[in-house]
Amino acid sequence: MSVTCAVLAAAGLSLASASAATPRQVADADLGGVPWVAESITADGERYPAPEGVGLRFDTEAGVVTAHDGCNRLAGLAEADPAAGTVTFGEGMMSTAIACYGREFQQRFVASLHGTVRAQVTSGTLTLTGADGSVLVLRAGGPGEDYAGSAPPGLATSLR
Repeated sequence: MSVTCAVLAAAGLSLASASAATPRQVADADLGGVPWVAESITADGERYPAPEGVGLRFDTEAGVVTAHDGCNRLAGLAEADPAAGTVTFGEGMMSTAIACYGREFQQRFVASLHGTVRAQVTSGTLTLTGADGSVLVLRAGGPGEDYAGSAPPGLATSLR
């Protein structure tokens, strides 16, 4: 299921090549190297705007994702399958355990990073749709918006 970034880049798949109006299935080259900033989650027919400081970052070479839910840092396995247009998050996301108030959005955010989700990139926006119909919308972040940080060396090996 792992796809080599170099092959995808050679095929012309990158965030910069995304059409302004056409959604595309996600590829490793779309995900990696970009801090993704959460915009909203829609669940059970209701839209929840993201508080500041929520985002994630994929390390496609290592097959891991790091995230920040606005309170706690998370890390786990994640692999894109461009042919299926999905991202699969591994079981058992690691997390810090800081006690925070007002955690409704954070709980929905963490829940959206489990199992296999449909993934599309459109004009710098990543949309992850869960099997339950929940939709997490993230935008490509700029400088100073890397809330998730980088995965520590060897994280993928320790999670496998």
